[in-house]
Amino acid sequence: MIVVFIYNILLYIAAIILLPFTVIMLLFNKKWRAGAGERLGKISKDDLEKLCNKKILWFHAASVGEVQAVVPVIKEMKAVNPDYVIVATTTSTDGKNKIKAELGEILAFAALLPLDINFIMKNFIKNINPFGIVLVETEIWPNFIYYAADHGIPAMMVNGRISNKSFKFYHMFGIFFRFILERMVFFIMQSEKMKIRLKMLGIKDEKINILSNTKYSTGIAGHSGGKINFDKKGKKFITAGSTRKGEEKLVIDAFKPLKGQSNVLIIAPRKMARVKPIVKMLEKEGIKYVLWSDVKDYTTMPDYEAIVINTIGDLPYLYEVSDVAIIGGGFKKFGGHNPIEAAILGLPIIIGRYMYNFEDTAERLLRDGGTLQAESSAEDINSKLVSILGCDSLRSVMGEKNRAVVEGFKGSALKTAKIIDRIISTYRIIKENKKNFKSENVRLVYDEKDKQND
Repeated sequence: MIVVFIYNILLYIAAIILLPFTVIMLLFNKKWRAGAGERLGKISKDDLEKLCNKKILWFHAASVGEVQAVVPVIKEMKAVNPDYVIVATTTSTDGKNKIKAELGEILAFAALLPLDINFIMKNFIKNINPFGIVLVETEIWPNFIYYAADHGIPAMMVNGRISNKSFKFYHMFGIFFRFILERMVFFIMQSEKMKIRLKMLGIKDEKINILSNTKYSTGIAGHSGGKINFDKKGKKFITAGSTRKGEEKLVIDAFKPLKGQSNVLIIAPRKMARVKPIVKMLEKEGIKYVLWSDVKDYTTMPDYEAIVINTIGDLPYLYEVSDVAIIGGGFKKFGGHNPIEAAILGLPIIIGRYMYNFEDTAERLLRDGGTLQAESSAEDINSKLVSILGCDSLRSVMGEKNRAVVEGFKGSALKTAKIIDRIISTYRIIKENKKNFKSENVRLVYDEKDKQND
């Protein structure tokens, strides 16, 4: 209890210090004003009525990436146990909009998670009064978890991951985080490595299970299905996706020796503000380019040496026409970006060494041989490109290895949903009998009937 008291004192001090900044943002930022009520835990009367006397299951995800991981789990949960009424919260507005778009008909309502201030969070939990809470990946909010346990509500973590950077921070404040995490009833982690890190924070082995990343449990949506289809005129397309500042120059310098050799470079920056600097670099190097928004006829794409993507949401379509993918965010210390969209399409992949936001996925792709890791130098990236582009059979084998890794993720959402249902049901039964819940009471080894239903 003392650690939560200290945490809340520190929160109040931080709130006082940040008060002037908060007032300014509320006055001049529409997004802040739009979400202010939800951040303070406000729930509309209509939404409260939807929850009255219902079996509420509350999912919380941080932003768009975590939402993509939990959407298939929620869909499977409605099939596993239709009695649940689903509520979702997110940390970001983009995440909230994404989950509403994906699951509008399934959700009772979606909202921004309130500030993790004790009286706000306590009141919000009391109003929702869920049957159970499911946190996605590393959403560790101390008051949220503490007061859920205090109200007798089982909280679980699914698709759990703890990056090396986060682990160092949690370990530094080990007593505090162990106190909080022990109040959760179960953890489904993405890999053995994540399980070991959790155990090093003091969580018992019987409270942890391992399942593959749920994000692509049912495949991947959003590709064109061949909408972008044209005669590539014998050219190889290299797509550098989600590049960040400092990485575009590496990619362009790596591509320079390949231009004029039947290769086309597609650059899709993570942020649109990078389009102008990329254009300047291409012009400086004398590389013939076109902006994606100016491509009216796909058959003209092979006529250029480079294509710069200046629209949002089209990267998956362009991976479909590519021969090799370079995943940005990992050549500088940004943590990397998601390689799965390229992997599921059977592309060989080149990544940097700083992939700590996708640590497990990157390691698996590298281990299975369909992905190469390059140093943060144009020379090494060029060397990897030359080896892949120079051998059709190697390129095909690497792509299939990457695709096989993603295929291994399938089914994890259904298994996750079954475990959530089993854990929560068991918790409730034991609590109703006024006994202490122990996670080892829950049978997690599937029998033949379970396997047939998976």
